[in-house]
This record gives sequence, C-alpha cells and structure tokens, in this order.
Amino acid sequence: MPRQLYWLHVKPPPSDSAEIHAASFRESVTVEVLNPKSSLFYLAFIPQFLPTSSEHPVAMLFLIGTLANVIMSLTDAVIVVGASRLQRQLAPTSSQRAMGEYGVSAVFLALAAGVILS
Repeated sequence: MPRQLYWLHVKPPPSDSAEIHAASFRESVTVEVLNPKSSLFYLAFIPQFLPTSSEHPVAMLFLIGTLANVIMSLTDAVIVVGASRLQRQLAPTSSQRAMGEYGVSAVFLALAAGVILS
C-alpha cells in the first residue's frame, strides 16, 4: 500500500461533525497533492496555453495552474452546496425508501426467474 494511503488510514476517526468535515477536506487535499497523475496532467495540458513570448514560463505555468485549481475548487464548492440542498429537498420518506427497496428486489427476482427459466 502506498505510504500516503497508509498514513491516511491509521489515524483514529474524529468524533465531531465539523471535525469530520475538516479531516475529510484535509485528506482529500493531501491525496490530490500527492497524486502524480494530477501533476503530469498539468505539465502536459497547461503549457499549450502559455504565450510563446513569455519571459517567465515557469511563473506563468504556476499562475495558470493556480487559476485552474481555484476555478475548479469554486465550481466543486457550488456543486456540493447545490447537491446538499437538493438532497434535503428530495430526500425520500421511510415509506418511499421501503417501496423503492421492494421494487428493486422485485426486479432482481424477476431477472433471476428469467435466467432460471431460460
């Protein structure tokens, strides 16, 4: 198991809800920063947007990469907040949940019967 994953899984789980969210955010940032695929993606994708006459290409690469990350993070935050609000509004009641579970069970039983009878 890679060291970063081992390090993330040996910590005891937090007890407070706010602490859980903060720990989850820290872990996701750590995994993303240590992910070599992200770095390779930026090194392969962003240079095509650098001006050829740039005096400081490394600084421009850093600036464009930072702007891309900020825009993606803001987009993710908007999506998470919107999905959270939608989840609260569209959350099924216990009877709807039970009907859904029975419906899915009936579909799987019908599929199994079809396989057995064919």
